[in-house]
Amino acid sequence: MIPVLHHYLLLGALLFTCGLLTILLKRNAIGILMGVEVILNAANVNLVAFNHFSHPGVNGAPLLDGQVFAAFVIVLGGRGGGGGAGDLFELL
Repeated sequence: MIPVLHHYLLLGALLFTCGLLTILLKRNAIGILMGVEVILNAANVNLVAFNHFSHPGVNGAPLLDGQVFAAFVIVLGGRGGGGGAGDLFELL
């Protein structure tokens, strides 16, 4: 079976739900930051999937807008997680 857009959207929704449940059920800061990272990964799946299926590109060369935005989300998410962990260790 060839995956189509709604398969990726279901995967993104599942990841988002897992991340949201992680944020709501964890009591420590590291667990909450892990939930935030899972939610950001759900957004990345959707960005790349919409880019692949919505913008096929010109002359067979794909447009990489979704991948570029996903790279920015990964960098910002890593910075946010590191900053949050640094703030937590500063309080200790």
